[in-house]
Amino acid sequence: MKSGHIIQVNRLLGQGFKIYFSHNLCSFPGQPHSWEAVDHVSANYTPDITPLILAAHKNNYEILKILLDRGACLPSPHDLKCSCDECMIASQEDSLRFSLSRINAYKALASPSLISLTSTDPILTAFQLSDELKRLKMMESQFCAQYNELRLQVIILQFLRQRYLI
Repeated sequence: MKSGHIIQVNRLLGQGFKIYFSHNLCSFPGQPHSWEAVDHVSANYTPDITPLILAAHKNNYEILKILLDRGACLPSPHDLKCSCDECMIASQEDSLRFSLSRINAYKALASPSLISLTSTDPILTAFQLSDELKRLKMMESQFCAQYNELRLQVIILQFLRQRYLI
């Protein structure tokens, strides 16, 4: 089915997604998920966009819950100055795509629904994420506006949670 799972996350509404995901998100230990085994030349999304990241971008609580319940996870982005082999190779191959994948990851991490589902202390998580986004905003000046927008989203979330106990 290639990148079909990612496309479906983008299209599904109502109750139909529960049926779709209950049958189509199976994977076997040691084997990649179907969306990881995609031909990246013909894919509709870049390799860093997984169903979990897309659902977080859309802030879709129900799809995020289903994906997380089925074992999907969002690894923390590496530090901006990370010099591990993976980061060095990705940066050398395509530095713009590498930076955009970091923004995509932080955009997902800033999702109020993802924070609610994955954090034992959403307010503390939002404060920590806000600090990290502030640091990134200063270090990656070409993406200052994107990091600032995400930071404002997280700050608003902090305020609403404290004020209204969301």
